[in-house]
Amino acid sequence: SRTSHERDLSRDALAHCIGQISDRAKRVLEARFVDELGYRQIGQRLSMSIEAVRKALFRVKKQVRTCVETRLRTAR
Repeated sequence: SRTSHERDLSRDALAHCIGQISDRAKRVLEARFVDELGYRQIGQRLSMSIEAVRKALFRVKKQVRTCVETRLRTAR
């Protein structure tokens, strides 16, 4: 089980890394994970094709994951 310190580090790293992405990428992430919309609804909201939404989500999740992993490695 992760300690509260590890959870805090992870949360801080995630917040930092989300702060580094573009506003459009933030809107895509928010629509997917906060508003829990599907690709079609995200596309309609942001005037994007379903394929563009799929690619944007793939890219931004990879970018944030890499950033978080790097920050956590250097935080230890």
